[in-house]
Amino acid sequence: MIWKLGLGLLVGGLSIWGGTLHATGLDKSKEGVKDRKKFERQIKNRFTPKPFLMAGDKRFEKMLQLALADEDQLSNAFDQWPGMESLDDRAKRMFTRRVKGFRDRLRREALEEAKNLEITLEEREKNEFIRSYWQQRMQIERRIRQNAEEELKSSMKPIREGLKKEWGK
Repeated sequence: MIWKLGLGLLVGGLSIWGGTLHATGLDKSKEGVKDRKKFERQIKNRFTPKPFLMAGDKRFEKMLQLALADEDQLSNAFDQWPGMESLDDRAKRMFTRRVKGFRDRLRREALEEAKNLEITLEEREKNEFIRSYWQQRMQIERRIRQNAEEELKSSMKPIREGLKKEWGK
């Protein structure tokens, strides 16, 4: 049964991969490269999950604080990031680019939520809305994560006892 699932995933993956190659074309012209990059970006955005239940993860919360910092505070926040002084210029640029990409993603998601709620925001209100949205969402996610961890712990107790009884020597 498992091998059928694995075979199905392999065949499906190859057909998707082949479809991607076919859809993007392999010509080296600028237009072909531009179309391929656009297509790859669309696929990446389509299959990139929205952040959920990341609250409670100290790394995510630190990244969130960094991403929600004002534009003028951002460079100062980068300088204070642990281990930043040990990175070379290329790594610093890459880190900065990734944080800005993360920041854009958080911004898009919050503004999409405002649109879904039919909230019209002035340009000057957008940053405050984004900050408020993520602060409130993090509170909810922390509570959900805490409840889920407690339930997992209590649910694992009989499983652990059974495994210890079966496999313990």
